[in-house]
Amino acid sequence: MMRYGVAVLATSYTHHGRSSFAEDVAKEVKAFLTRKTEVPNEHVGAFREYLLKKPGSPRYSPWRRAFQNGQSVPVEHQDLLLSDQRLPSSVGALTQDYFDDALGLAHTLKLVDKRQNLLLARGRLSLSTGWVKDDPFVIGDRDALFLGLWLLDVDCDWVWAFLSQLPDDLDFEISVGNRVQLLLESWRYLLTARGVRPDQATAMVRTRLNELLKITERNVRDKLNLGQPWSWFLVPRLELLVDAGILSKRERHGLSGYALTAVGQRMRSLCLASEDGGALIAHYFSCHDSQNRQIADEIKWEAIRERLEAETGTLATSVGYMPIFETASALCVAQFTERTDTSTPLWEIEGVRASLLVESKAPESKVRLGIDRQGHVYAFRIKDE
Repeated sequence: MMRYGVAVLATSYTHHGRSSFAEDVAKEVKAFLTRKTEVPNEHVGAFREYLLKKPGSPRYSPWRRAFQNGQSVPVEHQDLLLSDQRLPSSVGALTQDYFDDALGLAHTLKLVDKRQNLLLARGRLSLSTGWVKDDPFVIGDRDALFLGLWLLDVDCDWVWAFLSQLPDDLDFEISVGNRVQLLLESWRYLLTARGVRPDQATAMVRTRLNELLKITERNVRDKLNLGQPWSWFLVPRLELLVDAGILSKRERHGLSGYALTAVGQRMRSLCLASEDGGALIAHYFSCHDSQNRQIADEIKWEAIRERLEAETGTLATSVGYMPIFETASALCVAQFTERTDTSTPLWEIEGVRASLLVESKAPESKVRLGIDRQGHVYAFRIKDE
């Protein structure tokens, strides 16, 4: 459950028009990742280093002995891919009974519907970036941008709380020695935050966080290591933040040496000046922009409509409706990555949303909004000419 690539891999085995069995998706993921392959001669050195950096796992012992004796043995495809030194992290091989974690992460990120395993618009966007199934761990610029948005959509308040705990020190690294304390401080900070909305769902989350806080405090006090929350709560998130370009890793083979990238540093500064994680979404693209470009105060419908033509095929449902957040994400990512000069103002998601709402209220509106029973705008469609 540690890497974005396996979540998109699981997503690639689902369909938007028919449901899939979770067991079938997990079998496909397992078959792809565990198929046996020979290590090409040009990759032997990198793979040997990969094995040497995993001394504690008996899974790698037979391969390690074989390579030490100069023998060539078939290895799992996922390990060969993770040994690629171009990757920022080699962590994330799935083992034993954990292949369903790939689909679980796809559910969490809302790439796939959890009830019927239907491919959602967000999943179609993630598959449309140029991402290649043959090498799922390679994350391009668009992949990283979309992943950051999906993470913030489902987890922005915790990311905000966690980044707020990192010290103002460019040399600081998240390590095995300090990660548990950082996790505890992030939970305490989040539980005392004023900006988090007090609705029913938030109350359930707060109850669960209080439970995790007490469990972790007890385990630290009693020096226990029994299913520590840092192992299944924190570590996967750290690896996802690496894939999203918010963290980097000095030790690509281990679970230590995490540090903020330039993007992460700008996000941390934003966290310190805000009361909740919503600011991370509202200013997401300015945090990724190294040119400090101006943010567009107003985005005209004509500019949105022009870019929608390239995205509608991916986003639209069978009845033509497009989800608001995913549409805004796609438009802002396209505008950000395809910019040809530094004078063009950036688009932020809130500006795109506002433009759609303004257009829907125009006398001769070209947009029809979808509103749920609670009165929340959740989607829109372009009216027929």
